[in-house]
Amino acid sequence: MKGLNDRSNALVMQLIDQMGGGKQIRIASDDQTPLTIELLATDIKITKLVTGNLYNMALSDSFDGKTQNPGMQFLIVDNRIERSKTSEVEILPVTYRQDEVQVQIEIMTILNNNVINIERKLQHEYARFANQWIKVMAEMGYFKEYLQNVDDVIDAVCICGNNNELDGFNYCDETGNLTDTTDSYSHIICCQCNRIINIKSFEVIAKKALVKSLKASFDINKPIISMSNAEKAKLLHVLCPELIPGFLIYVNDSAQEVINTVEQVTQTALNETLSPVTWKELAKNVSQIITTTMYRLVEDSDLFARELFIGYKETFLLHCIQLYMSESDSSKFKLGTEFIFDL
Repeated sequence: MKGLNDRSNALVMQLIDQMGGGKQIRIASDDQTPLTIELLATDIKITKLVTGNLYNMALSDSFDGKTQNPGMQFLIVDNRIERSKTSEVEILPVTYRQDEVQVQIEIMTILNNNVINIERKLQHEYARFANQWIKVMAEMGYFKEYLQNVDDVIDAVCICGNNNELDGFNYCDETGNLTDTTDSYSHIICCQCNRIINIKSFEVIAKKALVKSLKASFDINKPIISMSNAEKAKLLHVLCPELIPGFLIYVNDSAQEVINTVEQVTQTALNETLSPVTWKELAKNVSQIITTTMYRLVEDSDLFARELFIGYKETFLLHCIQLYMSESDSSKFKLGTEFIFDL
C-alpha cells in the first residue's frame, strides 16, 4: 500500500497530536480558508493484523466541513512509541473530494469497519497529490502548533499537558527571555516543555532550548539528605535499573485508574491538597510521558529524573512510590526507596 512520505507524515501528525485525544482541530491561516482535521472512526481493520483510525482533512469555510475544496480521508496507522518518530506512522489515502467541481474519488472501500477494496493505482496517484498538497499548505502557514480552545492565558493548556495548576507559565518576550512587567509581555513560556506562545493568537512560535546541561544538575555524588527528588530518582534508577520497567508499568496503571476514577482516588490521595481536576491532569501528563518514552525512561536515568520528578509531576510519582512500596514483592525496591526517599 502506498502511503504519504515522511515529511507529510510529520506535518500531519503534528496536528493530530495537537488534538490531544479530541475529535477535531481547526486551523486558520491569516485570510486563507480554514483547515479542519476530524476523527471519523477508530480501529478500521486494514489487514488481519493492522488497524488504523480514519481522519478527514479538508479546507472548508463551513465549520461542519460540509463543503470541502479539497478534502481527503486518510487511514492512519500509528505505531509510534515516541511521539517524534513519525517515520513509524503510515498514512494511507482513502477518498478525495473537490466540491466546487463535484468530484469525489473512492480510493479504499470501507464496509463495517473493514477495508474491503483498494484501488492501488489511485492510491499511488493521490498519495503523490497529498504530499504536494500538504507541502503547499505548510508553505502557507497551516502546519503550526496552536493551543486549542483557549480564550485567556489563565485557561492555557500547553500541548505537553502543562497548565496553570501544574508547572504553569512565565511571561516572556518572543525569544523566551522572562519579564515580570505586565505592560510589556507579549508571550508566555511553558515551564515544562519551554514552548514560547503568543498570548494573542496562542500560536507556538518556538521552543527554547533547555538549560544546557540538565544532567549536571542531577548530582548523585553527594549526601542523600542534600539531594533533590529528581537526584534521588536518578540514584534509584542507577542502583536498581532492573526494577524501573515494572515500576513504570505500575505508575502508568495507577495513572489510568486516576483518569477513570478520579473523584474516588483523590479522596484518599495527598489529603486533598490538589483538586481532582489537577490530580487528573497530572495523571494524564504522567501517563503520556510513560507511554511515549517508555524505552528511553528505562535506559536513561537522567531522562527518568527530568521527565517525571521535576515540577508537580513529582507529587504524583512520590504518591505512586508509596503505593508501590506497599504492593510490590520486591524487597530491594522497598529498601531502596525507603533509604533514598526517606519514606
